[in-house]
Amino acid sequence: MLEAAIIYSSIIFGKILNIVAKEEIRQGRKYITAAKNILIILAAVFFIYLSLKLSVILFSFFGFIIFIFLRRAYPFYFLVGLAAFLSLLTANPILFLSIIFLLSITQSSLSSLNKKEIIIASVCFILPFSLIFLETFINANLNIFTGFVAGSLLAQLKGP
Repeated sequence: MLEAAIIYSSIIFGKILNIVAKEEIRQGRKYITAAKNILIILAAVFFIYLSLKLSVILFSFFGFIIFIFLRRAYPFYFLVGLAAFLSLLTANPILFLSIIFLLSITQSSLSSLNKKEIIIASVCFILPFSLIFLETFINANLNIFTGFVAGSLLAQLKGP
């Protein structure tokens, strides 16, 4: 669970980065958004590559349809938490976790520090870790959950 704490800290580091480099982020918002989109695509491809089965592609489409309507920042942190949780269940989680860390820090650096936003983002991030009690169920149906996360992340893509 140390990995999850490191991923969670990226939310706070991104907010601090926004305070320290406010002018640079304002000037480079287009490039930061492009980097975030590339990281989202990379994370989704890795989650789909994890298991190339029909159920992964089917649930990717299902997750995409559901989360296309929930494009605010709070579902994004829920997806980051769910992706971090699912990557802990894979054989080699370090690649997934590093992409998720970079993705989370770029997303959180795009908005300024707000107590309400940090509290809601924290709850949304921590919520998927309550599924630890269902770990055997999730391991048995890992294709469904990874497909759902991949499609949901793709629904969070934004233009410049």
